Formats: sequence, C-alpha cells, structure tokens
Amino acid sequence: MVTMNISITKDLAEFVDKEVKNKKYANRSEFLRHLIRKHYFMSQPKKMPSKNLEYYETLDHTLSKDWLDDANEDLFLIQ
Repeated sequence: MVTMNISITKDLAEFVDKEVKNKKYANRSEFLRHLIRKHYFMSQPKKMPSKNLEYYETLDHTLSKDWLDDANEDLFLIQ
C-alpha cells in the first residue's frame, strides 16, 4: 500500500471527523479510501466487480462490517 499525505482546512478536517464518527469508519484513512474507491469505480464502470462485497473484502482487511455493507450498497446504486 502507498502512503499519501494531504493538507485540508480545519473545516474539512472537522467534517471528516464527523463523518468518521457518524458513519462508523475506523479512522480518517478508511473514510478517504471509501471516497477514492467510490470515485474510481464511478469513473471506470467497465471495471465494476460483479461480486461487490467479496471484491471489497479483498481490498482492505481492516474494513468494518458496517463499512462493507455501505460500500456494497453504494456500488449497487451506481451499477
């Protein structure tokens, strides 16, 4: 896995922290990975996995069950 560092405003950091807490992400990185993956799959529909949940489980073993349920629902909605 590659590490990336970003700088964001205090307002955005507070938003991310609220989303992490409200959506039950394990941490900020998990939230940002979710957004990046969602954008990636939306921009490349031909690469959409046929078994969404199983595919997400192979990407990151630290994902919570709630996150996987949300990710599977998001991918279902964009198919």
